[in-house]
Amino acid sequence: MVEVREEIEHDIWWQVKSGNSSFWYDNWAKQGALYFIEGELAREEEIEVKEFQSGGDWNINKLLECVSPEMTAHIVENIKPGKESGMIDKAWWMGNSKGVFTAKSTYHSMRRSMNELEWMNQLWLKGLPFKIAFFLWRVWKKRIATDDNLKRMRMQIASKCYCCENGEMETMTHLFLTTPITQKLWRRFASCAGLNIEVLQLQQLIMKWWELKTNQKLHSVLIAVPAIIMWELWKRRNARRHGKETSLNKMYYQCQLNVYYLIKVKFPWLRNIPHTWQGMFHQLLEYRPILHYLAVKWTRLHERCVKCNTDGASKGNLGESAYGFCIRDSSGDLLYA
Repeated sequence: MVEVREEIEHDIWWQVKSGNSSFWYDNWAKQGALYFIEGELAREEEIEVKEFQSGGDWNINKLLECVSPEMTAHIVENIKPGKESGMIDKAWWMGNSKGVFTAKSTYHSMRRSMNELEWMNQLWLKGLPFKIAFFLWRVWKKRIATDDNLKRMRMQIASKCYCCENGEMETMTHLFLTTPITQKLWRRFASCAGLNIEVLQLQQLIMKWWELKTNQKLHSVLIAVPAIIMWELWKRRNARRHGKETSLNKMYYQCQLNVYYLIKVKFPWLRNIPHTWQGMFHQLLEYRPILHYLAVKWTRLHERCVKCNTDGASKGNLGESAYGFCIRDSSGDLLYA
């Protein structure tokens, strides 16, 4: 904390009570420490804020001797002079709205945030198993152990693709896009969505799935399909590398099962979800929510009676709250609100 003190100290505001804050080195004027913002006028001296007050008000002449006229005007107009003798000046943390120091607000104040990229929002999907989402991130960043990626890391290996019968060099494009069994698996899913997968690079194909125009529920499932397909292709590649075999129908079944579980997690109120990709696609495409409503009416009272209707709301538990009410007579005429 001592090492980063100079970087975060400007986020502490000292509310003047008795005026015991440092005039030059504490941020009591809400503009930062005067020593750093007043330039050539700043002085290396220890002097307290209360020494610039006189008779419960600011000593303007003394302020003008030390700081610029603009800063003097700001202090006089915006900072209340300390009138509470015996109370030390109070420190408020400006990293959040409550004024209370937290490690989280300090982290966000210190971190160098980057602009959020749109494709990042498509990688981490709620309901999709983390291992599949993380695998998609690795594919996108070319961080999986295919032979072409290993060679980029200067590892000398004899490359052989285990996903086709020709024994070609193993590359990400070949593994996830161009092998015959890969093409067949992609087409089984793309045919329903009306997606043409020909002459596309791997990232272009993924982006095509993400950009498909449809309703919100179906779209939230479609953007997960590329990750699910590539996950099953990767599992097949590893199985064949260790002498096991996985058929196209088995991969297709596992992909459909993962999509089915994703729909169950994202939309738990849906009933009778089909187990086939075509059935799931059309159910989400044609889904229309059933609206449930309850009629509420105001009931008249007997004569010489009044009714008070009220409601309230709160910003969080024990936070800021408000209420409203209206009083009507037995004819329904408003008396007071």
